[in-house]
Amino acid sequence: MHGGWYATLLDSALGCCVHTALPAGKSYTTLELTVNLIRAIRPDVQRVRAEGRVIHVGGQTATAEARLLGPDGRLYAHGSTTCLIFDIKSELKSELKSEIKSDIKSDIKLDLERNR
Repeated sequence: MHGGWYATLLDSALGCCVHTALPAGKSYTTLELTVNLIRAIRPDVQRVRAEGRVIHVGGQTATAEARLLGPDGRLYAHGSTTCLIFDIKSELKSELKSEIKSDIKSDIKLDLERNR
């Protein structure tokens, strides 16, 4: 298995951990990703699972760690991340609100036309 595959699974698990710990209006991006490969995932290993946990969430950064485990609990890889936390731009929030309002108005208009 290519090392990038391990990194992708770990990065996804780590990002999900951080994302769930953020309040509304905040987002994140990866600043650092560390991946440690422990053993090869051979063809007879049909499934692995990623388990992660948040270590720290602050005003500007967050850290998390994750592990890739086989069905028998064997460790295949582990990693950690540091993420930059930032505010979602208010212009983007306004734009999304406008799109949602527009969609709702369109749905109401369609419903009214159907009921005539």
